Amino acid sequence: MRNRIACALLAAALTPLALTLSAPAAHAAPAAKPYDFNGDGLADLAIGAPGATVGGKAKAGAVSVVYGSSTGLKTSTRTLITQNTAGVPGAAEADDAFGSAVASADLNTDGYADLLIGTPGEDVNGDTNDGTVVVVWGAKSGLSGARTVPNSNDRDVDRYGQTVAVGDVDADGDLDILVGANGLFTLAFVNGPFTRTSSFQGGSGSGFPTRTRPRTASRPWPSGPSPPPGTPTWSCTAAGRVPTTRSPTW
Repeated sequence: MRNRIACALLAAALTPLALTLSAPAAHAAPAAKPYDFNGDGLADLAIGAPGATVGGKAKAGAVSVVYGSSTGLKTSTRTLITQNTAGVPGAAEADDAFGSAVASADLNTDGYADLLIGTPGEDVNGDTNDGTVVVVWGAKSGLSGARTVPNSNDRDVDRYGQTVAVGDVDADGDLDILVGANGLFTLAFVNGPFTRTSSFQGGSGSGFPTRTRPRTASRPWPSGPSPPPGTPTWSCTAAGRVPTTRSPTW
């Protein structure tokens, strides 16, 4: 009888341990590669058309997204994103130039690449051409839902969003958003990490010039302290811009 009781107690003590050891460890989804919006491992395509007419509004702008497949891009899956698209902040207006710049990265590391879209012609709180940037979130079903990327220097810049890029600027392991503009701060940094709903971590700006031509008396440096002699100039290129001789209408 004593042996049976001892065995029963030993089994009861070991059972929770066995269950604990057999439980698999949880792992975060690996980050998707840029422009893989539905996480299928195949590259998708996003083309900005800032001169597109949308809802009768000239140069409101649009972005055309074509999803990839094992045989290449599937034009049958083309999706058009505008400021009139459900879930996208704002509304299509003349000269907004939505889609002037695009960039992609898995900002919230959920296994689906997200899409950044610049709208440098957007009027914000009465400020003409203040500009804005939105991030459209990737998902298994494709791009859907969006939120605005904040502009912490909105009083000092115009055409915020004329260029966009993504990178780990401060080397902390989180992706950051870089936005080009005109004015006192020509390059803005919005610090990661990012999620669909959490507050942004803040940002900063820099007065780097946006042109690589030498500065002269007729082309002075932007407002702010001049860089020391020998400082290299900087330039940004708007990814995804496609020159066109006519403006499409949607």
